[in-house]
Amino acid sequence: MSTSEFYPRLVRARLHEALADSPVVLLHGPRQCGKTTLARSLELDGGRQYVTLDDAATLTAVQADPGGFVLDLEGVDCVLDVGGGWGHFSKALCKKRPGLQATVLDIPEVVKLAAADLVGTELGDRIEFVPGDYLATDYGSGFDLVLYANVLHQETADRAAEMVRRGAEALAPDGRVVVVDFAIDDAQREHLLGALFAVNMRSFGDTWPEPVIRGWMEAAGLAEIERTDLGPDRWIISGRKPKV
Repeated sequence: MSTSEFYPRLVRARLHEALADSPVVLLHGPRQCGKTTLARSLELDGGRQYVTLDDAATLTAVQADPGGFVLDLEGVDCVLDVGGGWGHFSKALCKKRPGLQATVLDIPEVVKLAAADLVGTELGDRIEFVPGDYLATDYGSGFDLVLYANVLHQETADRAAEMVRRGAEALAPDGRVVVVDFAIDDAQREHLLGALFAVNMRSFGDTWPEPVIRGWMEAAGLAEIERTDLGPDRWIISGRKPKV
């Protein structure tokens, strides 16, 4: 398929102009007028990827946590999804980036069911489920991205720091550790949802503030630490392993 196969769309130039300075652009029109065809054709122009929420696995991952879905996957071919459960995030990432291979590490009881559910699907040969304990099982090495999505809040500070250290160790040079979780203010008392969630977690974990997560990443040797807010209550915090 190439753009030369489509009828010319006069709005195409306006869409490119809008996308140049806006992260979200609404394309609206009557049914069967070519909106989807036009949207898919923008992928062929380079720098974008078409996804649809009509796909059940993609929709589930977006609903579970939009943060994992919007991760920058440029140059990412191998992902370790720590505590990834049923693999919803890994499924969405594989659909977002063709050729990406994902490894999901979780407890044996979860992995057994999740792996069986994946058999015979289009992603059956791209996602591997590994049974184990994320504080004891060998993570392996050479990953472009190690993902902790909704996991670190379940752990004490010492255990969470150790997980980040282990994740950094498993990265290839220039790879990233990515944390997707609830946001909270530095004092852990002014952000309403974050503070309420922290109270719920306090018997075994916490809603960890940005300086704490940054500290874990820095101690693990990660650099270029960045935070991306996902609305008022969620964030992505990532750190990159130096190339040398």
